Amino acid sequence: QRIETKMIDINVQEGISDDGQDKDIIPFIKSYDCVVLCIPAPNVLELGVASYLSPMSMHVLENVRYDRRTCEAHFFSKEITSRLAKVFGQKTEIMLDDDDDDDGKDCSAIQYISWQNPKRNKGGALSNDGLGTCCTIVAHGKAGKLLPLDNKTLDSSLTKLIGLPEEEILSLRLHSKQIPWNVSQLIMPMEAVVADPPSSPAWQCIVGEKGSSQEGIIVAGDFMTQSSFVGCVASADAAARAVVERYTTSSALYMTPP
Repeated sequence: QRIETKMIDINVQEGISDDGQDKDIIPFIKSYDCVVLCIPAPNVLELGVASYLSPMSMHVLENVRYDRRTCEAHFFSKEITSRLAKVFGQKTEIMLDDDDDDDGKDCSAIQYISWQNPKRNKGGALSNDGLGTCCTIVAHGKAGKLLPLDNKTLDSSLTKLIGLPEEEILSLRLHSKQIPWNVSQLIMPMEAVVADPPSSPAWQCIVGEKGSSQEGIIVAGDFMTQSSFVGCVASADAAARAVVERYTTSSALYMTPP
């Protein structure tokens, strides 16, 4: 049996989908036999799907917790690349030491710096081609806070790391962009908010009850498993198997909470 699929990329933050339409997911639920949502729990709630989910499912979506932080992307000319290569070595991230003043207050809003160029090259190593492109660094703010970052904060940290004066670092900057990352890393998954979740099989995705008004929706995400790539894959795999099971057998392989 052939299952026809359509992928819709919904930008919850901007309120539009990839085709420029409103982010309302309800028309898709009504038009398609099944809709799979693979987005963080807070974004699911913003789509107005409460009437399609069970009370237990809504309890999970409303109570799982995510970290938040401010990130800032900085783009530099290639002259800075060789100095970064010496400092980072085989690493792509460097944690910054906390610098405290006399009052015990943290002076730096940056937790760690990520060098994006090696991540874009196969194997994580910096290739010769990488030396000829602009250099991209992402500064990650302190976890749990949406503190504003500014260019001077990163420039001061880079001066300590690579030895260039702040004035020279400033002259090498091509562009910067700040991103308030309100939904960041998962810190409280489903198992932390549900006392006795289904375990046979493991409850790794939310599946609408077959034959009810909830039938047309499946929700997947690492909040149903664990905050890791493996957790994401496990939930996505469970969602894919739930779709296949729905159209290939009438047996109930996936438990749906009351």
